[in-house]
Amino acid sequence: MESHEIPKIAGQEFTSRPNPDFKTQTCFMTLREINKQKPEIAPDMQTILEEIERQSIDNFAIYESKEFPGVAFSYTKLTVTPEIVKKIAGENYRLPDSNPQDQNPENRVIFEFGVFTPPPNGHALSLLDMPIDRFIRNIPKVFHTKEGHIPPTIDIYALGSPIGYGGTVTPEYLEALIKNGLEANGRIYGEFMNEKLRDLDPKNTHVLAQGASMGAINADQAVLHLLPDFKEQTQVLLDVPAGHHNPKLVNRLKGLQTAVMFGAETGTRMLFDPKMKGLGNRTKKLYQYLSQAKNIPADGSDQTRLKWRCLYETGLKLVKGSPLEESQRHFIRAGIYDPLTTGPKRFFDTYRRWNKNIVFKGIGHSLEFPIATTHFWFYTQRFNRWERIIKNCKGIKETKKLFPEL
Repeated sequence: MESHEIPKIAGQEFTSRPNPDFKTQTCFMTLREINKQKPEIAPDMQTILEEIERQSIDNFAIYESKEFPGVAFSYTKLTVTPEIVKKIAGENYRLPDSNPQDQNPENRVIFEFGVFTPPPNGHALSLLDMPIDRFIRNIPKVFHTKEGHIPPTIDIYALGSPIGYGGTVTPEYLEALIKNGLEANGRIYGEFMNEKLRDLDPKNTHVLAQGASMGAINADQAVLHLLPDFKEQTQVLLDVPAGHHNPKLVNRLKGLQTAVMFGAETGTRMLFDPKMKGLGNRTKKLYQYLSQAKNIPADGSDQTRLKWRCLYETGLKLVKGSPLEESQRHFIRAGIYDPLTTGPKRFFDTYRRWNKNIVFKGIGHSLEFPIATTHFWFYTQRFNRWERIIKNCKGIKETKKLFPEL
């Protein structure tokens, strides 16, 4: 195995390196990139990533839909605990008192929706990049809890696809995809979200639905099926959404662009991007482990064929267009260089607004914010923020309090 030794920085020697015990490829790749770019925080990041991997595997489970009997998808849950914050902050953080003043802490519930990918990928552990980022961004919420009060309960759910490993599909689900598109996914994911939210107090609960690429459309559709008390207050964050154009004939070229450029960027990155090339290297061992630890059977030939048919119909709906719900408020982070959606008009409009110091663009009830990225981004852009959060917890330098934002 390739070793990435950490050089001496400012008189210190860091010995963290990718842990060969990591079963999830995203945790492995994340630490490898941190070692290269931010070696001074590598030991703390290894501590965080080991906790994330432990929780993600321990909590890996299969949800069986009641809306679509026979349909199931994998999910897992991460919780930002005072104990992990203590490991990072050391003496700068005091664990909560056994008799706190505040008996009704805030709840923060985050749902992460994955991208378009063929089976058996697309399960809850396929790409943990967004859950990892959201986990770290919420560490300050626990760290800055006032003494004598209970830290907020922060739960992050990573949602797999029915066509992914551990999931199951039915002919009825396929028919729903053909007839109503991704609304079928919205129903099963909304059902899951309602089950997790039903016993919480809406007045004391912050809900975030975040999706990337096709996951953005699934997040949008799922929120439409939330319980009324939660639907209006749920924040919807969409990263580099794709396939959300209007399915009118005049927009069919946009669908063609989505299909062709998705294949082009995927192929290019799989050939030349070491981060993308490495993401599939550990999946076989992960499947073997989960099959034994979670008693998940392999798909039969009929189920495999049905999953590929569902993948085809989903891709077809994305090419034709699955527009976002106009009445719903979204916060959209659009890639300036995203080949699936960008064009001369977007380039011109973005730079025109930047020259006028106008960052956000209003689209109906939604706001769009441009980010300098293509469609696939491994979040190396987030490393600076992670570094600030860790150093803030350790008291290394004076920084403002960092609270998670969209």
